[in-house]
Amino acid sequence: MTQVHLLVDLVIADGRQSEFKDMFIREFIARSRGEAGCQRYELWQDREHTANMTILEVWDSKAHLDMHMAQDCFKEWGPRLEAMLAEPLRIRFFDAVEVS
Repeated sequence: MTQVHLLVDLVIADGRQSEFKDMFIREFIARSRGEAGCQRYELWQDREHTANMTILEVWDSKAHLDMHMAQDCFKEWGPRLEAMLAEPLRIRFFDAVEVS
């Protein structure tokens, strides 16, 4: 199986950064890290531009990521997240570049 590496770039609306971080830590980090196939699940915050945050995810396979994204909690969490965003989120997928 091929690992899946992704970054989810977020710009959180002014005054909502603490609320977002609290929600994300409380509702997503521990649960997601405990899911089958999750190798890394972290939230990063830009030191200079604190509204800019990035979720770093590494999954064992696309099937594991698909299971993660299919959970019922996203139906409730998605609209709550969108209400905190200053602009649409961006998801970037990455492949490792191997040196022979």
